[in-house]
Amino acid sequence: MTDETPDNVVKLADAFDNPSRRVKGNRRKKDDAPPPPPPTGAGRPPPTRLPREAPVKALGKLKNEFYFLNKSGEFISLIAKEISRNNIIALFGGDEYLVANWPSYNKDGEPTGEFKHGRLSPVLIASCEEMGLWDPSECVRDVGTWVEDDGTLVMHCGDILHTSGTPGRAGVGLRGRLLYPGAPRLPEPAAKATSAAAETVLELFETWNFDRGTTDGRLLLGWIGAAILGAAPEWRPMCWITGGRGTGKSTLLKLIKWILSKGSFIAAADATPAFLSQKIANSSRPVLLDELESTEDNRRARAIIDLMRIASSGDERGRGSPGGQAMTFTVRNAFLASSIIIPPLRPADRSRLCILELHPIENKQVRETGGDDEDAEDDPLLGDRERWQRIGRELRKRLLDGWPRYADTFRAYRKALRRHGHDARAADQFGALGAAYDLLMFDTLDVANPDAWGAALPASTLAETSGSESDESACLAHLLAATPLMIRGGSNETVAWWLREARELKRCNSSGDALRVLAKCGMLLFRDARAGDAGNHEPAWRLAISNTHDGLAKIFAGTQWAGAAGATNAWPQMFKRLPGAMTHGANGKPLRLRIDGPRHYVTVLPWDTLFPDLDASADADVIELVDTRDR
Repeated sequence: MTDETPDNVVKLADAFDNPSRRVKGNRRKKDDAPPPPPPTGAGRPPPTRLPREAPVKALGKLKNEFYFLNKSGEFISLIAKEISRNNIIALFGGDEYLVANWPSYNKDGEPTGEFKHGRLSPVLIASCEEMGLWDPSECVRDVGTWVEDDGTLVMHCGDILHTSGTPGRAGVGLRGRLLYPGAPRLPEPAAKATSAAAETVLELFETWNFDRGTTDGRLLLGWIGAAILGAAPEWRPMCWITGGRGTGKSTLLKLIKWILSKGSFIAAADATPAFLSQKIANSSRPVLLDELESTEDNRRARAIIDLMRIASSGDERGRGSPGGQAMTFTVRNAFLASSIIIPPLRPADRSRLCILELHPIENKQVRETGGDDEDAEDDPLLGDRERWQRIGRELRKRLLDGWPRYADTFRAYRKALRRHGHDARAADQFGALGAAYDLLMFDTLDVANPDAWGAALPASTLAETSGSESDESACLAHLLAATPLMIRGGSNETVAWWLREARELKRCNSSGDALRVLAKCGMLLFRDARAGDAGNHEPAWRLAISNTHDGLAKIFAGTQWAGAAGATNAWPQMFKRLPGAMTHGANGKPLRLRIDGPRHYVTVLPWDTLFPDLDASADADVIELVDTRDR
């Protein structure tokens, strides 16, 4: 037997005597040389913020959303959990810059050819944090036309900006806190332009059979100018083209699209409000809606018309965001719709529209054209598409050059329309059309032009401002025309008939079905002892209308004045706006009267408000009609 100790025993003994030299897994021994530090580019540690020269720019943050300008100049919004590897690569347009500045190494300190995502996510978040709070709904300005705080007009043409100030042309990107993100290239304004371009458009418009002739052609030219100006004016006019078959409606829309040029407008047929909101996003491009027809259920059209109303004055519209927070964006787009039949319009909406009605064209010139294919290169009537696109660029240049006088021009046209009987809303609508028309047609403002515009558009003859009742008058008309069937076996008469019947019964101190029908509808006809009729000092006839009666809730069901029994309803709000309406007594307290037993809070209307000028001539069978257009 040998006295030598085996090597394995020696190693074990040494390990117990020197614990610091034990090896666990891949742990290096104490006397091994440390690995070299991984290289960091040109001797610098990886950046902790986005460098100034980085292809991606941090814009700021809002709550849990972070905003960037990517390598292509596009606006990108990401919530924190979306700042992932693939999204980061997409932001930078590849990983070359990422690998060069945030490289990843293996355990031996050798570069892997990839970037270290764990370091980059905090860099992006911290860079946005340093930029501060930033609201894209106020700062992002996509393609279209805008005005800045100093009055500078900015036409965003996708990859370039044209401005009314010096130098006149600039790149996309940040202008102060405002972001004009990059987008596909769109037509730019021409180098120079005269009024000849607008005159050419106007001349072709005269080949259509507009209801108001050349006046409608001028209004449509004004809309094209206002549509190009986009969000810049305070008021955006809305236009609706209507006409049956053979009126050339499709060809007219194609001409408008050619002038505006593809990509510079949003076109949709059978669109939903949600779709339009997504397409509009942060742009001020005009919106063209074809075949927005009246249907049995007009809820979709109603919602789109509501969106048009918001866009007129540039109000905010709410929406949700990927981060789960409430966001708002401002709709500042000019709309043009077309249809054979216009959906029902409230008076407030009608006054925001320019309605252009087309009649059939006798020589069938327009009906024999190539249809509504906007991508066609030419058209038998319109000619070459490229020519109209060139004219569109010239119109843009006219508006860009004339912008410094727009505010004074709009005020002049608005005042002229007010002098010719228009209310404030209609003056805004037709004043904006006139101001854009003036910039296209004239080099300077001549006060004679607004006066001529107002004279051609008198409020008393326009379809948009005449021939329709106020909301309160329409509400009363609906009530008077209702036909409640309250008496078994009784006649199906209107409320107006029952009122006149009840008045005769009360004159004779008689009773009858009329009084019972009115009571069951929530109405009470009475004579007010405190006020006398003119001339004979007899008590005045008045009608008390309940504010909450179930019978009235049934009459107004399905209308914009609908309500519920016992609730605060819409119809009292309408009735109290009518002439002579009373809601409070002489003691200042709300009026309460007994109607068929219970007491109700009521709105009281005079008889003359229900039936103004009711005399023998009102029921005559011989009536003289006067065409106001001949006046």
